Amino acid sequence: MSVFPLASSAGVPACFRHLMADNDSPIIDFYPPSFQLDLNDEAFMWMAVVLLPFIDRKRLRAAMLANRNLSADEEKRNKMGTNFIFFNVDEEGMLE
Repeated sequence: MSVFPLASSAGVPACFRHLMADNDSPIIDFYPPSFQLDLNDEAFMWMAVVLLPFIDRKRLRAAMLANRNLSADEEKRNKMGTNFIFFNVDEEGMLE
């Protein structure tokens, strides 16, 4: 929620999407509809620094906790799981 722009709201759980778009959201100011770019002597727009407001972590957390209604799959995804390490060994037993 603190790194996604409104245009990427499909990447957050459905129960939080309205926080990014609704005018009555307590954190709507974190998602301005327009913003400035600082090219800082760069030649291309994609190199610009995006000038966005700072996000108050406590306000963001409070808004998300008040609207937490995650599905079972979303809850499962947010839990710690097993770590896996994959490697490949060639015919001679050497790591590739």
